[in-house]
Amino acid sequence: MKLGFLYFATMIKRLIPLLFVLAACSSEKTPFCKCMEAGDEFSAYSADVLNQPEIDEETETKMNELKAKEKELCKDYETMGGAEMLELREDCTEMNAKDEALQIEEK
Repeated sequence: MKLGFLYFATMIKRLIPLLFVLAACSSEKTPFCKCMEAGDEFSAYSADVLNQPEIDEETETKMNELKAKEKELCKDYETMGGAEMLELREDCTEMNAKDEALQIEEK
């Protein structure tokens, strides 16, 4: 019983620093990931707006702000090729999956 506890304690001591390093690295969003998130946010909001019978000034203002944010964050990627963009998108998806896994482990 004591041997099992010592093994467990040793593993925890080794895993905690590794988890901190992984969390620090994975929480850093790349500029492309930020661009992608802004685009997804704008698209989702636009889809909601299209379902509304009327668009008020507040909704239009928010939509313009989201569009401007996306344009600013994505300006460096406007001329990027499709294959390269898909590769960067996959990297962001993997990064988000790792972030979610770390958050689950922390709970």
